[in-house]
Amino acid sequence: DTILPTQTLNQNSNLYARYTATNYSSGRFLFALQSDGNLVLYTTNFPQDTANSAYWATNTNIGFQVIFNQSGLIYLVSKNGSVLEPILSHSHPTSIQNYYQRATLEDDGVLRHYVHPKSGSIAESMAWSTAVSIPPNICLIAEQMGGGACGINSLCRLGNEGRPICECPRGYTLIDPNDVRKGCKQNFVPQSCDQASPKHLFDFEDMQNTNFVFADYEHFTEVTEDWCRQNCLDDCFCAVAIVNSKADCFKKRLPFSNGRIYPGNDAKALIKYGKDNSTFWRGGGAITKKKHNSTLILVVSLLMSSSGVLNILLPLITYLVVSRVYSRKAKVLQPRPVLSGMNLKDFTYEELKKATNEFKEELGRGASATVFKGVLVSDTGMCVAVKRLDAKVRENDLEFEAEVSAISRRNH
Repeated sequence: DTILPTQTLNQNSNLYARYTATNYSSGRFLFALQSDGNLVLYTTNFPQDTANSAYWATNTNIGFQVIFNQSGLIYLVSKNGSVLEPILSHSHPTSIQNYYQRATLEDDGVLRHYVHPKSGSIAESMAWSTAVSIPPNICLIAEQMGGGACGINSLCRLGNEGRPICECPRGYTLIDPNDVRKGCKQNFVPQSCDQASPKHLFDFEDMQNTNFVFADYEHFTEVTEDWCRQNCLDDCFCAVAIVNSKADCFKKRLPFSNGRIYPGNDAKALIKYGKDNSTFWRGGGAITKKKHNSTLILVVSLLMSSSGVLNILLPLITYLVVSRVYSRKAKVLQPRPVLSGMNLKDFTYEELKKATNEFKEELGRGASATVFKGVLVSDTGMCVAVKRLDAKVRENDLEFEAEVSAISRRNH
């Protein structure tokens, strides 16, 4: 990422910015002297190190070599040695006899020429300081594909010594505080495109001199700011609206990119955010407290308004359910206990069902019962006749008991 005095950068050679201030792997920017002679600063297709979007260039076609000479000047020369363009030039060149020097492409995408006094006798701070840098405002990067200087959904503004400050708009937080150029994420539930997401839960943060370049999906002309604001609020896809002094209205959806704040920018950003705590994400899910409360109120209201109807329906439903249960019980033949005073063996219904092969072979039929052939497995295959009552009514029941009593007195 660095070139030192007396070193050169030839065609098809690159400098790669580090990933972060403390991570020296290849990052998001590169400085390249191309084979066509053009010297260019690019964003990369991170995590690949290929060039993505140019944000500074000499626009030369005969550039042959970048030279960092002993006087501290950095410039581009042609093949015959003529100076084509100074790259990092400043009004007071510093000799390498008195200063340590280096030119470094840093993790923020800025190529800076640093100087450091060699001797304490010079009335300067014994530390590295920036003599000059390019580009003058890294925040003005505008990528067709990519997040810009500070990443997706973020804003870039210049701080001290031309260093970019990356920050998130209201309603957004950094994805990774240790790597601000990863961008920002929403910390509220996005507006839904159905009626379950009331518009009053959302508002706008107004930011002067702020714009997000590219990625407009709608553009309206000759409209007021209030009209643009309401149109974005009514649109579930709209995350940001940009207005300017020309009565333009640009609408952008998520994710938005190339966010920048700088004086003189004729743009005002209206950034939509969730203003109610119930729309915040916690633990990977949305806490929709207000929605739950509304649902509870609705249910209680319906119950209260229909209490008169329930007073009529509940007894009726109870009667029908109980009647049905008793009706079913009446249709099921319960296992009959051994009749008192009789030396008889008792069989369960399932045993008789199995013995008759599910009452398959009919031997005879009477007015109130049917007789089937059966085989008792428990009694070594004894053949029996099984009489099954067709209906359980009191008369049949008494007749059955009388018949059983008579049979039990006989010795078969």
